[in-house]
Amino acid sequence: MLFADIQNNNEKNSNNSTNKKNNNNNLGIDNNENNQTIFTNSFNIAVKKFWNNEFSEAEGIFNRFKNCIPRWNVTYAEMQLVKHLMKGQSLDNENPELSNALMEAEKLAIKVCENKDDFETSFSLFRTDIWKAYIRPNNSPSEDEAGFASLRANFRWDCELAMADILLFHAILQVVGGSEIKGAFNLRKAWKTYSKVRDEIDRIKRDAGKNDHKHEL
Repeated sequence: MLFADIQNNNEKNSNNSTNKKNNNNNLGIDNNENNQTIFTNSFNIAVKKFWNNEFSEAEGIFNRFKNCIPRWNVTYAEMQLVKHLMKGQSLDNENPELSNALMEAEKLAIKVCENKDDFETSFSLFRTDIWKAYIRPNNSPSEDEAGFASLRANFRWDCELAMADILLFHAILQVVGGSEIKGAFNLRKAWKTYSKVRDEIDRIKRDAGKNDHKHEL
């Protein structure tokens, strides 16, 4: 996910520069201070690995945070779906591993999105164990404080998008399995969440642009 700066109307892509590795926990440390993303380099590597049929390596990376960060859990569930397909299995075949992954990912996403205390717990862990440790390890305390609101908003948006992704996966499985009405219902719920997040980001960017214009006058 792109990092939308709600204070400075600034939005940047991640880049693919060479990164240092931490051999103890397999998480990459980003060397580029201008890189704005809420994902570690190892997260992106894990995604590439499971699309290359390297499931064991990807699972080892996702296991670090999948039980507490919705995006990591949802992407782990996506990996199980890809694994199911790459093995040539039909989507309407029973797959306990896939079903359990989807159920656990949905459970965590709902808990974090709908319960304030659970959201704060998940965000706090993300901020200390991922953001400060691997994405912005060189930030000063003042920089962390200044960017807190933007980081919190981006994490909340990504949790909502993770929930939408799970609904999308359910919709695919339901439609293929013959439950078109349930699939259409979940597809609509996913679309509404995607649209909600997009509209919120666009509104904040417009408001920030208006404020910048006022300061120039």
